[in-house]
Amino acid sequence: MVSWDNANPTVRMAYEELRKNLATVSNSIVISESQYWIKLKSTNSRRAFATLNPQKNQIRVFISIDPTHLDDPRRIARTSSSTSLWGKNYPIEFRIYDNNDIDYATKLLRQALDFSLQFK
Repeated sequence: MVSWDNANPTVRMAYEELRKNLATVSNSIVISESQYWIKLKSTNSRRAFATLNPQKNQIRVFISIDPTHLDDPRRIARTSSSTSLWGKNYPIEFRIYDNNDIDYATKLLRQALDFSLQFK
């Protein structure tokens, strides 16, 4: 279970809102938590399509999608800074700061889910 002790209440509320939104995207999304990470996976795929890293004032979101397939008109997503296997699996990163970011984040996560389902 992710430790939310150091997180700003705004960040925690944003995560709860994101969970609600994801439930409307697909009933096949499985959310699993460890101490520092939250993985989003579809029951229809073997791999996670996103990993979230809650921090004090933000949630870092890493998505598994080819950057050329991402529709991001606000340009909030950027290439992941990781050069390891992590960067290969999750080449795109963006951040959630509060509830104002949730609808747009949900759209980006939906794209990552759809992309992952192409490679079951």
